[in-house]
Amino acid sequence: MPSLRALLLLTVLALLTAACASPVMLRDGAATRATLASRTGSQLHVDVDDGLEEAEAVALALDSNPEFAVALARLGLSSADLAQAGLLKNPVLSLLFPVGPKQFESALSIPLDALWTRPHRVALATLDLEQVAHELEQEGLTLIAKTRGAYLEAVLARELRTVAARRTALLAEQLRLETVRVEAGDVSAASLPPRKLALQAAKEVEHTLDLRTCRAMLALRGFLGVDSVLSADHLTLVLDASRETAPAPELDTVRKRAAGARPDVRAAELGVERAALQCALSKRDIAAVQLVLDANGSGLEGFESGPGLVLELPVFDNGQARRAKARVELEQAVARHHAVYRQLSLQVEEARLGLVHARLRRRRVMGGALRVAMAAEADARAAKAAGESSQVELVAAQLAVVDAESRAIESAASERLARIQLDHAVGRTLEP
Repeated sequence: MPSLRALLLLTVLALLTAACASPVMLRDGAATRATLASRTGSQLHVDVDDGLEEAEAVALALDSNPEFAVALARLGLSSADLAQAGLLKNPVLSLLFPVGPKQFESALSIPLDALWTRPHRVALATLDLEQVAHELEQEGLTLIAKTRGAYLEAVLARELRTVAARRTALLAEQLRLETVRVEAGDVSAASLPPRKLALQAAKEVEHTLDLRTCRAMLALRGFLGVDSVLSADHLTLVLDASRETAPAPELDTVRKRAAGARPDVRAAELGVERAALQCALSKRDIAAVQLVLDANGSGLEGFESGPGLVLELPVFDNGQARRAKARVELEQAVARHHAVYRQLSLQVEEARLGLVHARLRRRRVMGGALRVAMAAEADARAAKAAGESSQVELVAAQLAVVDAESRAIESAASERLARIQLDHAVGRTLEP
């Protein structure tokens, strides 16, 4: 009996020790936001009184975007699952009351299999939590890319609207000069209708760009998750097509950086680890075992008690279905990892190709159309000052400059958008 009592005491102590141990791999939304901020170089504190920078817009989106907040709740659910995985099953107390000649009986059942299955459950739940955390980081990177794209679109629409207003003013001046020439009899009145149509078309472009700016700001506010009214004038970014930028990195370099930085790749790797662990554990967890402490109230020697075991006999279900399912899940996880890596490779290659062509286009516009137009305007201004030409030629040259500036702004925006897409494909902000 002393040895039996010692065994029971050791069993109870083991159960209490396992019950007191708690998982430690807890994650929350704040940690995910901080990780994303370090990946993208954004800031955690925002002050919009002096304007809204791109980094501040990203910080606002990470902190206030309602859809991302809903997604981050998955961390709390996974943390709860991890906490649940560390808990032991409650013991079951059975009481059989005396009725007639039947004596009072009681039985306390304690699940023993929890002692060796608990570490496995905790390991699986920990991998689940880490996988969810990396998946949410990838969702956060997508939100960052969309926010930066919306911010860029609003800035582009604002600057195109400014250039369009200048073009409208020049066309109005051109129409005034043409009217003076018609009244002086220098040219035919047939030259006025095309000028008026051009001016009307320019005004329509202004209205279209006004609408585009409003829609872009609404989209940006949607990503930021703020109700305050922001105008495009609050955005501090200025598109400078003349600013020289770094060339696109080599394809092999960005592929390696993406493979090491992309959270979805790490999430897929964790999925393979979890499936492999589940596959290994499915071969061990076959039957449940319970320790039973039985007692009755009126035995031959009065109150009697004794231990026992309840064993699940794996006669019909010996875990063969669980093992088959675990093998299929492992194959699925491996296939998913390959698919994610292949998609990464294609995204990086496409984004880099887009950046190469966008940068080449911007440099061509700056070194071609804009440079030629600015040189022509300078010549027209000098000729007018020397009395060799009139205001008409100068206005025409200024219109050519405005058109070239519009293309330059669009090319600078295209290059910046290509860099945003490459940053998203790599999983972190690259050097501009």
